Amino acid sequence: MQLRLMISAAFPTFLGVIIYLRFVRGVHLRGRHHVAAATAVVVLSVLAWVGLGSGELFDPQWARFPGFVGLTWLAVVLYLLIGTVIIGLVSVTLRLVFRVRGLGSTPIRRRVNPTRSRRDELNDIGANAATRRRLDAPQADP
Repeated sequence: MQLRLMISAAFPTFLGVIIYLRFVRGVHLRGRHHVAAATAVVVLSVLAWVGLGSGELFDPQWARFPGFVGLTWLAVVLYLLIGTVIIGLVSVTLRLVFRVRGLGSTPIRRRVNPTRSRRDELNDIGANAATRRRLDAPQADP
């Protein structure tokens, strides 16, 4: 019985490590954000352990709600990871197809405009307004 719980506890631990490496460390969080995200991953993994051990290792009277939260997190993470794997497989397949056809990988890459600041947006709004005023102004005929 204890061996089964240890094996089933390895699953949320494994998912917690993947989430930490992919979404906490992978996006280069710093300072308080890193600590908060890492703490959330650890706490939710522990709650998933409580959920898996509820009824056999832990008393269900107190472990029901923490177990519900942990197992819900476990389900959400599992489906998000499955979706990420599917998207990755489709992306790799498309890249291989385009490479075999000699098209390169540029047709499937997203082309994103460079990041613009608020100042750039405000300058564009001002320039558009000035142009509109100039075009709407009465013109003198020569």
